[in-house]
Amino acid sequence: MSSLRPTILRGQIAAVRKKLPSARVMALKSRSRWDGAPLLVACDEQFLVRQCDSELAIREAMLEAEDAGQPLVVVTGMQENHLSGDVLARLARRKFLRIDIWDGVCDLFHANKRDPRTTKYSWLADVLVADSPPDGYRPAANGVLTVEHMWGEFLRCELKIASPLPDPRDILLWSLDSGVTGTYMRFPADRREDIEHWISNRAGALGVFLLRCVGGGKSAMAVSCGLACEILCADDSGDLSAIRDAAIRLEKHTVDQPVRRDLARLWAKSSIELVDELESQGRCSDVDRIREFLDRLIIELGLQDYAWLSQISPAGFEQRMARFAQALSEHLSRASSQDVRQLWDLANQASLHHDAKAVPERIERLYMACRLCGWLQKSEVETDSGDEFKTLAENYYAADSFADWARHSVYSGEGSESVAKAYAKLLKRVEAVRGAQNRRFALTLANWLEAGALPNGVLRIEDILTRVVAEVARQAPVLLIVCDGMSMAVYRQLIEDITMRNKWTEQGPEGQPWPLPVIAALPTVTEFSRCSLFCGRITSSQKDDEARGFGTHPALTQVSGNQDPLLYAKSELMGAAGAELSDELSVEIRSGRRRVIGVVVNAVDDYLLKGNQVAFPWTVSHIPVLERLLFAAREANRAVVLTSDHGHVLERHSKGRTHEPGERYRTDSQPPQSDEILISGARVGLDAGRFVAPWDEHVRYSMKKNGYHGGVSPQEVVIPVAVLAYQQEITGWTALPQLTPDWWSPRGALSGVSKPIIQTKPDVSPTTEGLPLFAPSKRQTAAATPGASWIDTVLGSQVMSEQKALAGRAMLADDRIKAFLAILDSHGGTILMPALAQKMGQPLLRIRGIVTVMQRILNVEGYAVLSYDAASESVTLNHELLKKQFEIT
Repeated sequence: MSSLRPTILRGQIAAVRKKLPSARVMALKSRSRWDGAPLLVACDEQFLVRQCDSELAIREAMLEAEDAGQPLVVVTGMQENHLSGDVLARLARRKFLRIDIWDGVCDLFHANKRDPRTTKYSWLADVLVADSPPDGYRPAANGVLTVEHMWGEFLRCELKIASPLPDPRDILLWSLDSGVTGTYMRFPADRREDIEHWISNRAGALGVFLLRCVGGGKSAMAVSCGLACEILCADDSGDLSAIRDAAIRLEKHTVDQPVRRDLARLWAKSSIELVDELESQGRCSDVDRIREFLDRLIIELGLQDYAWLSQISPAGFEQRMARFAQALSEHLSRASSQDVRQLWDLANQASLHHDAKAVPERIERLYMACRLCGWLQKSEVETDSGDEFKTLAENYYAADSFADWARHSVYSGEGSESVAKAYAKLLKRVEAVRGAQNRRFALTLANWLEAGALPNGVLRIEDILTRVVAEVARQAPVLLIVCDGMSMAVYRQLIEDITMRNKWTEQGPEGQPWPLPVIAALPTVTEFSRCSLFCGRITSSQKDDEARGFGTHPALTQVSGNQDPLLYAKSELMGAAGAELSDELSVEIRSGRRRVIGVVVNAVDDYLLKGNQVAFPWTVSHIPVLERLLFAAREANRAVVLTSDHGHVLERHSKGRTHEPGERYRTDSQPPQSDEILISGARVGLDAGRFVAPWDEHVRYSMKKNGYHGGVSPQEVVIPVAVLAYQQEITGWTALPQLTPDWWSPRGALSGVSKPIIQTKPDVSPTTEGLPLFAPSKRQTAAATPGASWIDTVLGSQVMSEQKALAGRAMLADDRIKAFLAILDSHGGTILMPALAQKMGQPLLRIRGIVTVMQRILNVEGYAVLSYDAASESVTLNHELLKKQFEIT
C-alpha cells in the first residue's frame, strides 16, 4: 500500500476548511496510509496528523490534539459503523470525509486540469494513487491529464508494459515475464475488461486474445504458440485435416479460445518479429527457451512432419535441408529445367530460416549445389563445345572455373546424412563430366603446343609483364601481386571479395577483348612457370634468377625511368612482428617513385603443402599479407595487377603412383597410361622438352597433401590476370562489369558462356555530361520483355516527367530507364546487384550509382518503389506501389 502524499493531504484540508472554517477534527478516509511527519502546515496553520486504525487510536489522537491546542487530521481506512456515536459527533460533518481521489491523481501527475474521459475509470485512479512509484509518474503535458497519459502510466508502472498503446508484439514481449503477468491476473474480471478494451484500441482483437490467454494463466507459451501459427496458416501445408486438428489442440493453450485464421496470421507475424528483436538485443536465453517450447508444441499438436513450414523451429531448419536433399537426389535422377528452379526455391527457403544466419557455409553449399546442377545441364546439353584450344581455355576461364569453385565448396561436407548423400551423388556426376572435359582439354593443349602455341585468344604467362604490367605502368604506378599456386577457382572467390567488399574495380584495355585466359608454362610448377613469368620467356629457376629477370625485363625497364623494377619474395614482405608490411616494402609502395614493384604471396601454395584437410575461405581478410598489400596500394594510388604462376587440383581420393620428379608430372621413360598424356613443345621448361602428366585430377606422384600441381588439367594450366584500380579508372583502361555464367543465378538460361568483351570508353550523352558514373555503355543491354508495355506507360506518364525534372543532371536516358525496368521485370522484381551490373553491362561501382538515381526517379514522395538491401546486395521493384505512385491503371 502506498503512502499518502503531503500535497494531497494539504489539498483536502484546504477543501474542508473552505466549507467548515471552524472544524477542529477532520477524519479522512483513504486507502493510502499516512507515514509522514506528525505535524503538517496547511492553510497557514499547523495540524496534528495521525494514522488511526482503531477507535481507540482516534480517541487518543483527539486527547493529544486537545492537550496541544491544535486541530487534528485523522487518516484512516476504517468503516464509520465501527465508531461510537460520541466519537462521530466530534468529527467535522460527523462522518469520515472521503479524499477526492482525482485531486490526488492530478497532483501525482502535476496536472491542474483533467480530461473528462478519465472519470469513467475511477478504479484506475485508486490504483494510481495507491501504487504510485517512488520516482513518480511522468508529468502530464501542458498540465492536462489525458486518459491516454493516465492509461499509459498505468500500463508502464503497474503492468510493466512499456508502450502506452501496445501492439500485439508488446503484449507478447510482456507475456515472457511471469512476474508482471501475475499482476494482471490479480485484477478482478471487470477491471480486466477495461484493460482489454483500452489495449484493443491498437492491439486489436489479437491483443485482447493474448490478454485473455495471460489472464487464464497461459502466458508462458504465448510466443511459441504464435510461432506455431505460422504452420497453421501456411498456404502449402498439405494435409488440411492435420492442420484443423492442430488448431483445435492449440485451444488448450488459448483458454479454449478458437484460433481464427486472421488472428493466427497476425500472431505468427508478431511472434517472428519479436524473436528477431530479442535476438538483436542479445536475449539469446529467451529465444532458446521460446524455440525449445516451439518444437515441443509442434510435436504436441501433431505437426512434426510440417515443422519445415516454420522459419523459427530448429527442427524446421533441418527439415528444410532434408527437403532440399530429397529434391536434389530426384533431380539427379531426372534432370529438367524446372527441377533446377525448384532447387533454388528450396535453397531460398532454407536461407530464410532463423538458423541459416548461424551456418552461412551450409546455405552457401546449397546454392553451390544448385549452380552445379545448372552447370551439369548446360555441360551435358553442349556435348561438343569445339576442339580449338582457345575455345576450351575461354570456357574454363569464363564458366567451368566457377563450377570448380562450386564443387570445392560442396566438397567441404555436410553434417546431415541425407544432405551429405545427395551431395556425394551430385559430386560423382560432376566429376564424370569434369573428367571428360579435362581429357579433351589435355588433348587440345598438346595439339596447340605442337602447332607452336600461338597466343591467339589467350595470354601466355611469359607475356604478362609485356602485355599487361608494362602497359598499365605507362599510366600509373603498379604493384604486381603473384599468388603462387592460385587456381581459377580460388581466384573467383578472391576477386569477388576484392571487388564487392573491398571496393576495387577490375579494369580492361579499351578496344581489346578482355579478360583473357592465361596459360601457364609447363610443367605447371613454380620452378618453371613462375620463373617464366618474371623473366618473360620459358625458363626455369635452375637457369635464371627471378628477381634479376624481373628487374631487367626490357618492357618494364622501359617504363621505369631510373628506378628499376623490384621484386620481393615471401620472406621479405612482412615486418619482424609479422603484423605489418616490412618497412622497406611499405616505403617503396607508398613513395610512388618506383614505377613497378612485384611481390610473391605464397598463401595458396602453403595451404597445398599441408595435409590437414581444413577448408580455407579464400577472402582478403584470411590472407593478412594480401590485405595489407592492397591497403598500401590503395593509399599510394597504385594500380594492382593480380595473377598466379599456375593452378592446382585438390586432394579428392587421389591415386598415388611412384614416379619422379614432380607431384603431377614425370619423365617419358614409360609410356603414358590411359589417364596420362605426353606433352612436348617450345613452352615446356624441361631440358628434355617433353614429359608425361595426368589429365585426370585424381592422379598424383607424391605423398598425400591438400593439393597438387604440375599436371595438364585446366585447373592447373589456365590461370587469371586482373588489373585493379581503387574507385577510379586507369587511362586507356575501363571498368569491367561483373561477369558470371548464366547458370550462376536462379534465372539463368541454357545459353552460352560469357566471352571476353571488347572494352570501349562509355560515351557521355548531354543528359549525363559531367557525371561519368552514369554514362551509357555501348554494350547491348537487355531489351524489355514481351508484354511489358507498362514500362512505356510509366515513361510516358506525367509523374515520370515531374520526377525527371527533380533528378536534374543525374537523369538517365529513357532507353537506360527502360532497360533497367525490363531487367527487374524479367527477374520477378528482385535481382542481385552483381547480376544487375552484368545485365546492364556496367561495372559494379557504377551500377550502385545507377540504382541511386533510379531510386530518386521512382520513389515518388519517398515511397520505396525501388529498394536496395545492402545485406543481401539485392535490388527490389515494388510493382504494385509503382503503379499506384505513377497513377497507372
